[in-house]
Amino acid sequence: MALLIAGCTTFQDIDEGLAILHGRPADDLIRIIGFPDKEQVVAGRRLYVWSTSEDVTVFRPVTTVSLGNARISGANGATQTEFEKESTAFVPVVENYNCTIRVQVDRRERIVFHDLDGNAAGCERYAKPIRNTLKSN
Repeated sequence: MALLIAGCTTFQDIDEGLAILHGRPADDLIRIIGFPDKEQVVAGRRLYVWSTSEDVTVFRPVTTVSLGNARISGANGATQTEFEKESTAFVPVVENYNCTIRVQVDRRERIVFHDLDGNAAGCERYAKPIRNTLKSN
């Protein structure tokens, strides 16, 4: 649940920060999150693109339950009993952390449109400086 909330905050922070920058020079965004990874012209529109992708190994808990029967012998004879044992192991899982931010600028290099794609873990690297800028303004 905390990751889901953090994810919403990450995307919300980026979206709000970029919306505030609409009409402002692209250099303002570059000062906040760094130089874009590429520049494109698509259908006559000029775009700046920031993109990151990283495979990360994380350890996720996996719980297994074992059921069985045991025969217990004692002074009063033998007894058959059922048992249940639960164990948890942490298993390595490879996850991809990725984020792409596209910003369209007009002829004067002012931001007119933006979109965002990726996951919270990948986008946090952009959300953090945007969040800090929003707090300081």
